[in-house]
Amino acid sequence: MSRFLRILNPISWPIWLKLTALVTTVMVLVTLILVLVALNLRTVDNQNLRSFLEGEAADQREAIIEALNIARTTLNNFATDAARRDSLVSALRDSGENSAALQALTQTLQAALVDVNYYSSVRLLDLDGLLIAGAGRGIPLRLGDDRLQNESRSEAFQAAETTRVRNRTQDLIVSELGVPQIYVVQVILDENNLAAGYLIATINSADVIIPLLRGHGTFVPTFSYLIRRSSSDTIIFAAANERPRAQDSAQSDPVRRALDGLRERGSVEDYSYESEIEEMDENGRLVSQLRTRSVIGYYIDISAESRLALIVEIPADSTYFPTLTTLFTGNYVFVLAIAMPVLALLLVLLFNQFFVTPLQNVRQALRAMSKGNFNEPVEAVARSDEFGQLAIAFVEMREQVQALIARLEQRIAARSRDIQATQEISRFAATQRDIQILMNRVVELIVQYFPNIYHAQIFLLDPDNRYAVLRSSTGEPGRKLLERGHRLQVGSLSVIGRVTEQGQYIVARDTATSDVHRRNEFLPDTRSELAIPLRIGEKIIGALDVQSKKPDAFPEDEINVLQTMADQIAVAIENATLYQESLRSLAEIERSKRQQTQRDWEEYMQMERVREMSSEYGTKTPLDISELRRQAILHQRTMIGRPTERGTIAIAVPVTLRGQVLGAAEWELPLADFGEDKVLLAQELVNRLAVSMENARLFQQSQLATERERLVNTISAKLTSKQDINDILQTALREVGQALRAPEVSIRMNWSETKRPTAPAPEDTSYVEVRAHPNGVPDKPTEE
Repeated sequence: MSRFLRILNPISWPIWLKLTALVTTVMVLVTLILVLVALNLRTVDNQNLRSFLEGEAADQREAIIEALNIARTTLNNFATDAARRDSLVSALRDSGENSAALQALTQTLQAALVDVNYYSSVRLLDLDGLLIAGAGRGIPLRLGDDRLQNESRSEAFQAAETTRVRNRTQDLIVSELGVPQIYVVQVILDENNLAAGYLIATINSADVIIPLLRGHGTFVPTFSYLIRRSSSDTIIFAAANERPRAQDSAQSDPVRRALDGLRERGSVEDYSYESEIEEMDENGRLVSQLRTRSVIGYYIDISAESRLALIVEIPADSTYFPTLTTLFTGNYVFVLAIAMPVLALLLVLLFNQFFVTPLQNVRQALRAMSKGNFNEPVEAVARSDEFGQLAIAFVEMREQVQALIARLEQRIAARSRDIQATQEISRFAATQRDIQILMNRVVELIVQYFPNIYHAQIFLLDPDNRYAVLRSSTGEPGRKLLERGHRLQVGSLSVIGRVTEQGQYIVARDTATSDVHRRNEFLPDTRSELAIPLRIGEKIIGALDVQSKKPDAFPEDEINVLQTMADQIAVAIENATLYQESLRSLAEIERSKRQQTQRDWEEYMQMERVREMSSEYGTKTPLDISELRRQAILHQRTMIGRPTERGTIAIAVPVTLRGQVLGAAEWELPLADFGEDKVLLAQELVNRLAVSMENARLFQQSQLATERERLVNTISAKLTSKQDINDILQTALREVGQALRAPEVSIRMNWSETKRPTAPAPEDTSYVEVRAHPNGVPDKPTEE
């Protein structure tokens, strides 16, 4: 039973049996499908014809719209160009009186507009309709009496006036009367954005529009023409030899209903109309006969502005599958019924022969690829059948895997480069304390490690946070920008202005279309730009700006790396700033210490009532070394004099305490024993001398402060024990006089609230004066 089930399982069948069953099944299905196709061929063919008709009309419509847009864009670019606009406005203002300028303008119109084959003629009219200049067919510049030609009554000028009244700069106009023409009307604006005249260009319909109405050479013949809706005359755009048929078609009821808006625009309809058809008579001559044409027509608007409609027709008896139609309408069905089994048998034999070898070859290549060998040859790629495609697909997959591995290796190398760049910047930022050197080196490292970046620069905000000032930039453009003092306002329309205002990175992936990129004349090759804020916590201190010559050059992973670098740069700049501020603070402290040291010694000298202090030791010599001492004090370094005739040499070492020079120590040493060790010994001795002198001064000051405190405490204790005011005054006078060693001390107390303590008058009794002699008997208080 299990064997029987295994035989019924197609998976266990040999390849030849699988192929036989498969081919037989396919042949039966194909036969059924062909029968169904034969039964429904006409319906499908009719649907396909209509779809083909719609697609053909859509292609022609798109081509016509594209041609009209190109013509309009060409004229708009010409009229809005600054130099050409100025020449047009100048010609309109002087009414073409400048013949040289008028000739140059005419040549420009001819070369830039007419010779490109989009326009057959171009007219420059002023606001009164006078023809100022022109180029192309049928352009008379002046009338016989040398007056400008007046075209104010022309259809094109009236349309231009309407365009100006509607506050539009350009319109596409199709003529309503006479010869079919398509005009592009452009309003010329002066420097004040006011209308100065009109530039009216006639599209070359024969070269631009008519060729687009021809079919694509398919087996289904098409006939197309353009017609203007809502016009008194029948305005038709078609080839000269097809215009009569187009006029006959335009008179048919379905087309008239479509033009009048009674038929849905963009619909297919069967209709017929009478038209002349050229046929061969019995004598072999080509004659025209009036015949009825049965067609399938498609109507679609080109645009509402132009009021142009496209009519595309194909014969109603056309077929989309002529070969299949013939095949299933003849005696081929019987032949196919006999040939298909034979063909199935041959296919089974051939497939069985050709399947094994390519499968084995592909399997061998798969095993080699699993071992890392991506170069194992696959011979089946030379075949053009499915096995060849399978082999090609396998080779492509193998190449994709190999390319994927290569890309992964490249990404690993790029990540290693990013890590190396980050480490290099971090290492340099950690050791560098000069902000300018730090920023210069950082932008150089960014350009060095990132090949897609050709320019890098750093902006820092000014103290008022109003402008981002360029502080470091690479290359010659960077030097010029720094010399110019380049800066951008915070919040301005630029990547730097936005990033310093918003605090988020800004990327202009294509500077040609970006709204935030601000073009710089020194960096014309920039195609993409990335700006990253330099942030310390919530505070924005500047921005890192990098630029590339390629559009969309900054993927997300690279932006993340640069964001990390920007954070490191911000921290390094902040650290360098704090370091420099600490150096300034330290220098200020040292300066304060020097000044305080100088004041302390000046007070000490004043207290000692001496101008200078000096001490000598040894045998005095006639050598005057005062100048050497002065130089040592002035330059604050050890000065060595010249050898003397006695075989000695003078040396002066400044006495320095906390950076302040207090004086100088001088020696006259034997020249034979003089050397660098003597100089170092002298400097060490002087340094210790300075410390010892400072310690002695501080000790004396502390003793004086202690004595002062003792005297104050003694006097306060004696005054506290007294109860009578006279006793308190006498005690105070006596103790102060003894402490100050003054021969006489007096205290004057003023009792009047309205008088100041000045010298009293003889009759003034509003004060009491008490005098005392510290070494004698005090006077009694006297009242006056």
